[in-house]
Amino acid sequence: MTPRTACLLLLLFIQPIRAAAPGPDPAPWAEPGFPFLTSAVDFSTLIPGGPVTVRGLIIRLPHKVCLCYDLDRGTITGIWQHEGNDPVTRTSIAAISWDHPNRKSEGGTRHLPVPNGLLLPLSPNTPPPPPSRWSSLSLAENSLRLHVPSGGRHSSITWESTLTTLGPAVRQRISDGSTSILTSGPVPDDATWSGPEITRAWLSPVTLPIQPGNPSAALIADRIPLPFPNPWQRKVRLSGLACFPDGRAALCTIDGDVWITNPLTPNATSVSWHRFASALHEPQSLAIANGRLHAFTRDGIIALDPGPSGLCDTYLNFCQDIPQSGETREFPMDLAARPDGGFYAAKGGQQLTTKTPGAGRIYSISPDGKSVTELCCGLRQPYLGIHPASGLLTASDQQGNWIPATPIHKIRPGAFYGFRDAAPNPAPPITEPLLWIPHEVNQSAAGQVWTDPTRMGALSNQLIHLAYFKPALFTVSTAPDDSQAAIQPLPIRLDFPPLKAATNPIDGSLLVCGFQIWGTDAPEISGFIRIRPGNQPPTWPTAITAAPGGLILTFARDLVPPAQNAALVRSWHYLRSKNYGSPHLKADNSPGEDVLPASGLQLSHDRRHVFIHAPSLAPSQQSRIDWNLAATDGTTLQSFACLTVHSLAPQPSLISLFDPNWQPPAHTSPAPPTTEAKPSAARGKELALQIGCLSCHSTNGSMEGMKGPSWHDLHGSRQTLTDGSTITIDDAYLRESILNPAAATRKGFLTPDSGMPPYAGILNPSQIDSIILFIRSLAKP
Repeated sequence: MTPRTACLLLLLFIQPIRAAAPGPDPAPWAEPGFPFLTSAVDFSTLIPGGPVTVRGLIIRLPHKVCLCYDLDRGTITGIWQHEGNDPVTRTSIAAISWDHPNRKSEGGTRHLPVPNGLLLPLSPNTPPPPPSRWSSLSLAENSLRLHVPSGGRHSSITWESTLTTLGPAVRQRISDGSTSILTSGPVPDDATWSGPEITRAWLSPVTLPIQPGNPSAALIADRIPLPFPNPWQRKVRLSGLACFPDGRAALCTIDGDVWITNPLTPNATSVSWHRFASALHEPQSLAIANGRLHAFTRDGIIALDPGPSGLCDTYLNFCQDIPQSGETREFPMDLAARPDGGFYAAKGGQQLTTKTPGAGRIYSISPDGKSVTELCCGLRQPYLGIHPASGLLTASDQQGNWIPATPIHKIRPGAFYGFRDAAPNPAPPITEPLLWIPHEVNQSAAGQVWTDPTRMGALSNQLIHLAYFKPALFTVSTAPDDSQAAIQPLPIRLDFPPLKAATNPIDGSLLVCGFQIWGTDAPEISGFIRIRPGNQPPTWPTAITAAPGGLILTFARDLVPPAQNAALVRSWHYLRSKNYGSPHLKADNSPGEDVLPASGLQLSHDRRHVFIHAPSLAPSQQSRIDWNLAATDGTTLQSFACLTVHSLAPQPSLISLFDPNWQPPAHTSPAPPTTEAKPSAARGKELALQIGCLSCHSTNGSMEGMKGPSWHDLHGSRQTLTDGSTITIDDAYLRESILNPAAATRKGFLTPDSGMPPYAGILNPSQIDSIILFIRSLAKP
């Protein structure tokens, strides 16, 4: 018995089944007038043993009738008459956050969307659609048609509904002339059948003025306003972007829409947003290859082809062979176009209730979409960066279980990158990252992009890394042979969490977009900016080089001789384990960081380089250098960088810029001791915001969007732990939970979907005391 036959037998004689009432619909997440929707649909909650459709194409017929076509199986898995605005319950990550931006879908597969309304019995005589994977979905000529290969040629399928005295009925029509009634019950011969309503009054753009950035800055950030409100009241939560050769930007939203702007030329003073496509299944990436726009969705890679009106008329199944389960955290993370016209696709590996062998991997897709090969594995939530000329592929990942800090990887075929939940059995040796980034610097890694080779000034041909929680952009300085790297922040202020970036081929400017749904301290829900070089030289080093005996910083400004205590170098390593994150560990494995004595700071002959002499510098997982220098024009140059030192190769060309006879001052002043403020609740609140505590712990008792217990009325309360014991939450318990969260976890908070890194070796005792005082201030007097 085939799965389809079993499903039909289950549905044949049942009475209409009503899903649990979803509550009022405050906004139409499922857009009225659009003929289809894509979503996972769980029929097993309504029918014992019923199917779970991971990639569901929901055809929206008249009379509020919906038909679910399983894009993987090539079968119809259910028909129902929906209630309210939404055909399915709002439990997916896009739908559940439509009206509540901080609300997150539950991890796993236990709460997938279910039909919202009456499930209709299917006819026992229903013939299956042609047994083949779909090739495209067409909206041409005001008609929705699904095309599938059959017998060496393509068949097109349309569906229609009518209303009888017994309720709705649905029929299927195939281009070979066959017609069949899909629902049970008699249908009059003179019944009037109607197909989906197709209303796309999208031809009028939304035009808004571009808000230029500060012209006197080293980097100018122009704010490009979003098209909200718009005539269709679609929210604009940007999850991906790509640029056409003529400078137009294509941007997708997590809710399934695609917008295309006018060419963003250097002289453009306004942006015109044109709606292009809709109803994609939670896309998070766009990429352009051979002039065609592609979206990476939960349904695979979909090519979007415009019709005569300029709107997307054809949704082409470019590649559906990338594995996908219904697991809500198994995201289609990223898509990168290769120079040869093919793609790299990154799949999330964080899974809770369903383990998909193909998760946590990067795939290589051929230019025709017909060949998919696994490139590497062992990634938790990767984002990609590809050099447009060389094809060098990098990937960031996110700290968590087995991933002790934020890594940036140089991707190698066949490599395993350490996330054991996405490992083959047996797990191969771990390929260590090119660069580690400390949790306190970047709590949540996002996309990467290479800048234009020549037109971004000091940022030309640089890898740019995006930080999501504390919105920031970083430049990654790599060694000439890409063997090691350093990362430092750029002076760009963002009020939205950046997720993806792309280079505009018209002028080389950098476009950045993102939206808020995961933990972030950004004030805005979504945003879009353009970054271009200003007329001022950069305030950050253009290169950071590890050499025998110390570190060399290269600047684009003339420097004044530095104070001998103007830099601080620290080093530590991590522990990779099944626990979430890692403490900072000294060379002797005790918690903390080793401060490397600096014997002096030497200025080069050309006044553009500083050699920080640190004789004890050695290869390490993590080093950090902080500096406070000055340029001859009076500009203060104060910042930091983080490095992973794999080796200390000689740097003769750089060393030749310094006086070989230079000697450090006889009485070099040590770096001034760090003075820690007296512990206070105010300082604790500041720290909680800075290191990301409040992205998981609320202060008002709410659990919406939170993964950790609320701090409201926490101190002094009685709580149950995972081992069943009960305790009073006091200072000692809070201190232990900050230093080692896995030591004693509260019941209900030990889940694969949540985790807290240890702060041993990261926060000092005074800082921990301040956080405890802040938590105490939230308790009842």
